[in-house]
This record gives sequence, structure tokens and C-alpha cells, in this order.
Amino acid sequence: GSCTDSDEEDREVGEEEGEMTFVGSEEEKDKLRLSLCTHSRRHGSGHLEEAYSSRPSADDEDALLKNVPPPSGDKSCRNVQVSFATDSSVTVTWRPPRGAYGKDLFRYRMEFAEVPEPLKSPFPVDEQTKGKWRDIPNQIKHAGYELGVLHSCSWVVTDLKHGAWVTFRVRVENCSHYKFWSLPSQAFCVGGRNFSAHGRGVGGDAWTLEEEAFFQSLNTPEKVQDYLDSIPMNHEVDKDVSLSALECVRQNHAHCLEGALLGAYILSLHGFPAQLLDLRASKWDDDHVVTPFQRNGLWGCLSVSNHSSLRFRNSVYNSIRELVMSYFDDYMNGEGKRTLRCYSKPMDLKQFGDDWLYQRGDEGSRGIAYAIDQVPHYRIFRDSKNKSTLRPADEFMLKTTVDQREWHHPSNADEEAHERNKNR
Repeated sequence: GSCTDSDEEDREVGEEEGEMTFVGSEEEKDKLRLSLCTHSRRHGSGHLEEAYSSRPSADDEDALLKNVPPPSGDKSCRNVQVSFATDSSVTVTWRPPRGAYGKDLFRYRMEFAEVPEPLKSPFPVDEQTKGKWRDIPNQIKHAGYELGVLHSCSWVVTDLKHGAWVTFRVRVENCSHYKFWSLPSQAFCVGGRNFSAHGRGVGGDAWTLEEEAFFQSLNTPEKVQDYLDSIPMNHEVDKDVSLSALECVRQNHAHCLEGALLGAYILSLHGFPAQLLDLRASKWDDDHVVTPFQRNGLWGCLSVSNHSSLRFRNSVYNSIRELVMSYFDDYMNGEGKRTLRCYSKPMDLKQFGDDWLYQRGDEGSRGIAYAIDQVPHYRIFRDSKNKSTLRPADEFMLKTTVDQREWHHPSNADEEAHERNKNR
């Protein structure tokens, strides 16, 4: 089947190629929509088998639905991206549709297709996949995500052929049986570490000309942060890693340190010092690393985090301490304890040469992580008196900060991976 076009939001493409036709009066359409919605509410979104047991046969239903126009608005999944996971698996990430299905949503379906290496084929991905889409068996039965919110969904796809170039598409399905395929992802090499979002999808051991031109266009901290926000979170589904700036682009994911390094490099192209700032937490939480910058005498920072409260800071702070304290009340663990305890001096990355920038493999920035621990740190509390009086976060704050993640951890990842990411 073919995919929906992002410029044609009012068209649905189903199992077979071609667009859905529209016949029947407005009154007939309204009656049919009402009956489908009533059926969805009666059976609920979580009882897939029960809901479908009383429905018409698939052939009858497909014939019936050819007379129904798709809902208005953006109803397809967006921004499908693929990241490195292991030598035979990848992590697929996507955004839910902007439109709200409400309680009708109950599952996603995913397909993949093998395509030629991008540099060896002059055709775009969507032209190479016709008739090649294959279902991923035993994958996403019930995603459990709400629509109309800004978090992403992700899934680890296993048992793929090492070295194969693949693309993915995702479909959201609801009890009214509407089906909308996303646009296909960029091609990604299974087990490869050579992805480039610019430069036709293929990169090497240095930045491509297209990447360099793109980085030059990010000439303000705000533009750099927008780019960092577009990179999927590194969920470390296989093991604990610490990637260089180049490696996180080639694998197409980044956690806080990796994103901070990439942001520092891009800022350095525009006259800012390449610096890191360490926020050290208590033993009940994870540390956080940001990229500080100073503009017109005031401090701000870039930040990659899965939580909205630990993100970018505008350059409005008079000192590093003032900048750090802007994070204090929202820096908490899953139990609501305020855990921020120390912060470092800004650490200049010039002293490390280019290793943190270009080193390949899973340990490219491990030395930076160790080095920033050795930089002088300043305590937030001079003694324990004020620490003992800290009020934990209330239930509402926990639900709206700690419990809300933009990049959801893949629900089918193992427990060890979940443990590594519980506070991220």
C-alpha cells in the first residue's frame, strides 16, 4: 500500500493502493459516523476482541467505510525516526497524530521495507517502497498512549538483517476502524553507525558538507536548541553508553551529556566558548549536564532532557549560580525529593582536543564524563539544616513533571534498560 501525503490531510489510504472514494448524502454520512462512534463508546477502547466480535465482517466493513470520509485534521503519526539499538535491532520513534481520537484509540501498527543504500539510489524512499512493506509480527498490540499530547512513542524492533537498509511507517487505528499511515522514515542501516539526517542519510567519520552547512545555519542558541529537541532520546536499550558528538548524530539519539557536547560544538562555530556545566544530584537521582552560554553579560544554557522542567534556559541570569538555582525546585526524583546538591565551574572543552567530538564507538565521551566530575563543584547548601526542611513535591507536581516524558522509553525494552532510564 501507499502512504498518505502530508499535504493531503483529508485523504485516507487503506490496505490497498488508491484513495478512499466518497459517495452518499451528508445525512447518510452523519448516521454512519454516529453509529461507529456509539459502537466505540459502548465497547470501550481497551477491549479489542470484544469490540470486533460484534462488528460486520472485514469485507463488509471495508465496503461500508469506502463511503465515509476520514476525520478532518492531522490524523496520521508524525516524524517517524529510526535510531541505533544493537547490531540486529533498531528503536523506532514517532509522534502521535495532532488530532484527538479520544478514547477510540487502542493500538498502533508498524511496517518496514528494505530499500537500497541511499547514496546508490536516485529515488526518494517513498518511491522505493511500493509493494515492499512487510508487517512486523508480534509487535505493537496496544500502545496505551493518548493522542493530542506532545510526547513520543517508541518501540524496539528486533531480529532484523544486519547491514540492511530499512525504512518504517506507523499507523494508528481506532475502534471506528480509521487507518492512516505515516510518511516513511529516512532509510537507516541496521547495526550501522553512519546515519546523517542531512546528506541523503549517509555519513562517515567526519561531518558531511551538508551537515557543516546546516550547523552554520544554527547561528543562535535558540536555533541550536530547536535542533537538539528534534533528536530522539538515547534510551540505552542495550547498555550504558557515552557517545561523542559525531556518534550521537550517526546513531540518531542523544542523552543529556551527548546532547550537551553536540550543542557546545555547534555554539563554538558561532563564537561561543565550548563549555559544559555539571549539575550534581544526591544519591537518589541522576546528575545532569548542560551547555552554558553568555550573551550580553547574562547566562543561559542548552539542555537535553526528557522532562520539560530541566530544559533550555534563556540568557536572563546574572551568574552561574542564579542559572543553576532556576532548576532547583523542579529537580526531583520519582518520589518527589528535591535532589540537586552541587554545580560545577564551567568546563572548557578545548583542553580535550577533538576526541569528544569525533571518536567513534560507545565510549567517545566517557572521558569527558569522568573529567567533569573532577572539576571544582560548589555546594548549594552550606549545612544540612535547610536540606532537612525541603518540602517534597506534591502529587500534582509529580504528575506534571517527573511522570511526563517527551520521549517515552520503549515499552518492550528489558527491565535493565528501564532501570537505567527511570529518572531521565
